[in-house]
Amino acid sequence: MAVRTFTDDEGRLWKVWATVPGHRALVAEDFRSGWLTFEHGMERRRFAPAPLTWERMSDAALALALRAADVVRPAKPADSESGEGSDQRPDGGLG
Repeated sequence: MAVRTFTDDEGRLWKVWATVPGHRALVAEDFRSGWLTFEHGMERRRFAPAPLTWERMSDAALALALRAADVVRPAKPADSESGEGSDQRPDGGLG
């Protein structure tokens, strides 16, 4: 899984990766084809749909996507077990 880091306009370092929901995941239609997950500390955001060329986007373009992304509320333990688009971290952890 590809992971990028970039610094936003406020100087914060973000990790970004593409998330694709499982076939049984219950997600909003806008997110069914996948999204970009942005993570900074405990903050997470989702941008959908994930651009096909996101890995080659400039940091400035990623920062624009970040600003347009939806803030993700912390997942409840039950959400993680259901596979409900849990934004699994590239290191295997769940968000």
